[in-house]
Amino acid sequence: MSLIDYHTMTLDEPSNSPARRQQYMVICSVMAGMFVYTLLTSGIIDSVKIVSGTFPGGTYMYKNSTRDYSAALGLMDDIGNSYNLSRSKYKDLLYTTYLDHPYQVGGSQQRFATGFLLQKKGEYEPLPTPQDRLKTDPSRLQQFQQQAFQFQDMPSVPASVATFPHSLGFVSALITSYKIIPALMNHAKEQHSSSSPVVWMTCDLNKKMCTFYAPHATTKTANQYNAFWLGDDDADTYLEKCSSGLDAVVDLEGVKSDFIWIVTYPYKLIFGSDDNTKKKDTDEL
Repeated sequence: MSLIDYHTMTLDEPSNSPARRQQYMVICSVMAGMFVYTLLTSGIIDSVKIVSGTFPGGTYMYKNSTRDYSAALGLMDDIGNSYNLSRSKYKDLLYTTYLDHPYQVGGSQQRFATGFLLQKKGEYEPLPTPQDRLKTDPSRLQQFQQQAFQFQDMPSVPASVATFPHSLGFVSALITSYKIIPALMNHAKEQHSSSSPVVWMTCDLNKKMCTFYAPHATTKTANQYNAFWLGDDDADTYLEKCSSGLDAVVDLEGVKSDFIWIVTYPYKLIFGSDDNTKKKDTDEL
């Protein structure tokens, strides 16, 4: 007795047959439902509720990076994995610091840092870079892995604080960049006269919830606030050095291209073989 799967049975079926169209609609409906579910669990319709709080301060053992903010969670995981930390221990230990406003600085130029915010010095020590990561022509991830940790004592100061869900996917990464970070930076600047505020993020990835801090640069904390720039330029000074024009905004064409690819993928998956066969037959003629 031979077993025949569904695709074998419909191999000779025309691509525009009712069964094929129904299959395409079912797959598209499932993908659309999953996409909507991802948007909702990422908090796309939730408002960013900001309250007054206190940034904890401590000794920051960190690595710098200049790339799109969407890479931040992956680099946080890379550091956590190198210390054999489970994601349940990230909260209030591993932080990411966002230095630039994502609406003003393009993705390739966005500065952030990732590392441990320690309440006790020596609680975690820098690990030597494994030999298999020491390469003469490293990738961007390998460059980050080879980078030495830096240290900065951070003050405990008043801050704008918000908690927000994180689905651990690309949608949440975009919401973090273009909804949460701007909201906190604007709140700290407008409500507390903080010049060029920075935003800190720490996450409980098991609960899929992140806490964000925007420390206030008030007259009382102005001298201490320089520590938050981690020895680099403040956002306003850095912005003057950045590329202007299209380099400083979102790549809308790239986003459009990716969206079209995602939407049309089910159609290509189902009907692509027929198109390829026709093209091959035409070439042979």
